[in-house]
Amino acid sequence: MNALQTICQDDLEALFEPLIRKEGQVSLTYQSPSGWRMLRCSAVSHSRTDRTITVKTSIVDSCGLITLPHAGDVLSFSFRRGHKKCMFHSLLELVERHEDEGFLHVRWPDQLCQLQRRLCERVQPPVTTVIPVRIWAGSSALSSESPARDAYNGQIEDLSVSGVRIKIARADELELGATYRCAFTPIRGVPAVVVSALLRHREAADHGRACIGLQFIGLEGTPEGRQTLDTLAKSVSQFQRARSRSGG
Repeated sequence: MNALQTICQDDLEALFEPLIRKEGQVSLTYQSPSGWRMLRCSAVSHSRTDRTITVKTSIVDSCGLITLPHAGDVLSFSFRRGHKKCMFHSLLELVERHEDEGFLHVRWPDQLCQLQRRLCERVQPPVTTVIPVRIWAGSSALSSESPARDAYNGQIEDLSVSGVRIKIARADELELGATYRCAFTPIRGVPAVVVSALLRHREAADHGRACIGLQFIGLEGTPEGRQTLDTLAKSVSQFQRARSRSGG
């Protein structure tokens, strides 16, 4: 059974109405020429007739003006709905700016996926289980001919469908806010997971190593990404059951 539940057209309007009524918070990610970007938005309107959804976001922060995505970009969205996390991707049709706010009009999605929010909570692997992970910069695959210095090897400390915490050496060489690729096999018998992720935080650990927190991005927008989400969800669920049985 897939951990992801698909919501199709007939049920989307009823799902969006309470979100819009409360101007609920929506997370938006998109790939810009300089890498993946994330924005916090509020849902403000929708029209099934015009086949659009509108979100607004601030276009200024402490560093000045925020660069918004452009019409034609594909955007990935996520928001909370009770005990579920909902995700969809859509094409940006129009960008409007009013004073210090930007309004993004996106195409009505064909479908939406949701999963239990408990799978977004970080959980440690089962006791005695070691899960190695490899990290490298950029968005491409890591060639077998790439120099070893181009990759960083670490160990997973905890995992969720939203991100991963890794203990790693040479962490000071990694740039906060930058996009990295990481590859690991969360549980035996499933394909290796290869994802893009933003480096969100870094803290000292032991023996010259550090723990880094990576947030997965871009998984909602493709069938392959949604399959990866399903694999992550099943892995996290298995970790949770194992920790519960062991009392950890």
